[in-house]
Amino acid sequence: MTKPQKQQIGEFVLNNDATYDWTVYPEIPGKGGTRVKVKIGATFKHVTPERRVAVLEEYRNLVKERAKKRDRDEPNDDQDSNEGNDDIEAVRQALGFEGSLLNEVLIGFKYVRDVHGNAVEFNEETKASLLANSWARDALFRGYIKSLGSREDSGN
Repeated sequence: MTKPQKQQIGEFVLNNDATYDWTVYPEIPGKGGTRVKVKIGATFKHVTPERRVAVLEEYRNLVKERAKKRDRDEPNDDQDSNEGNDDIEAVRQALGFEGSLLNEVLIGFKYVRDVHGNAVEFNEETKASLLANSWARDALFRGYIKSLGSREDSGN
C-alpha cells in the first residue's frame, strides 16, 4: 500500500475579482422513470458577501414594488381566496432571489447542448434560457453555494 502524498498548501491570494470554473451535475428524468446524471461546466465570478446582500435587497425592493403595484391595480379583500398564497409567495421570492443571484454570478458555461445536439454558446439569452430550466437552475444554485464553502473539514 502506497502512502498518500501530502498536498502542498500555498498562500492565500486576495483577489476579489476572481472567476472560477465549477462543474455541477443535474439529474434529469430519463426513459422508463430513470434519472440521468449530466454535467454543466459553470464559470462563476467571486461576489463579496456585501454584494450578495445587495442583490437580496435589490430583489426585495423589486418584490415590494410589485406588491404595491398589485395592490393598486387589483384590490382583493377576499381572505378565503388568499389561503395558501403566503406559501406560494415565499417560494416565488426564494426562486426569484436564486435567479437574481445566479444572473449576477454566472458568467459562462459549457457542456450544454440544444435539443438537436448542437453546442449552446454562452450569451445573455442562452443564460436566461438555462436559468429558466428547473434542473439546471437548481444544480447551478446548489453548486454555487457549495463553491462558497471553502473550508476543508480536516483543518482548523
